[in-house]
Amino acid sequence: MMCRVEISLKPGVLDAEGNAAADGLRALGFKVEKVCFTKEYVIEGNFSAEDAEEMCSKFFSNPIIQDYKIEEIKEKAGATKPKAAKSKATSKASKKPAKKQGKKSGKKRK
Repeated sequence: MMCRVEISLKPGVLDAEGNAAADGLRALGFKVEKVCFTKEYVIEGNFSAEDAEEMCSKFFSNPIIQDYKIEEIKEKAGATKPKAAKSKATSKASKKPAKKQGKKSGKKRK
C-alpha cells in the first residue's frame, strides 16, 4: 500500500508558522487572508488501511492538537513514485561569487 498523510492543526490551535507566513506574504504586498501550515508524509509498504490509521494516531500526529487525513495512492502500471517538489526560488546572493579571503601566509603571529 502507498498512502499520503496530511497533518494539520485543529481549529482553534495557534498556527504560529502559518501566521508568520501570512505576515511575510502581506509584507511583500500579497493580499492573503490566511495561511495554514501542514505536514505531508508519503508512506509505502506492506500495511493495511487500519495500520495507516494507527500510524497516524500513535506516531505522526498529536491527537490533542492535530488532525490527520489519509489518502491511498493508487499506483498505475509503470507509474513513478511521487517526487518532492523542487524549489525554483534562487537568491541573488547565491549567484555572486564568494568573496576572497586574505591569504594565510603560514607564519605564526607573535
